[in-house]
Amino acid sequence: MDRQQLLSLLSNDPDVIEAVREIARDTRSSRETMAVRTFKRDVAKWTKEMAAETHTNFTAIQNGLYGVLRTKLKLKSMNGLTDDQVPEARELFNQYKQFMA
Repeated sequence: MDRQQLLSLLSNDPDVIEAVREIARDTRSSRETMAVRTFKRDVAKWTKEMAAETHTNFTAIQNGLYGVLRTKLKLKSMNGLTDDQVPEARELFNQYKQFMA
């Protein structure tokens, strides 16, 4: 098995995807405040649960939510989320969860 085949196999495993995301979050965490990290962890937990429950791709669910958040909060990326924006982001997240229920 070559490198590309191995990467292809691993990229389809939700546990591997989540582990890679955890590593990336840990790397970025020094720039993020506790409020932002907690919010993103809550989003990741819900997204993982929703993906398992609906047999839908984790990334598709996360991208849908992040698209709403970036648009409403006028963010270039989720890395730009600030403490001041977390309450509004959480409210939008709760509305999104109700919409998806």
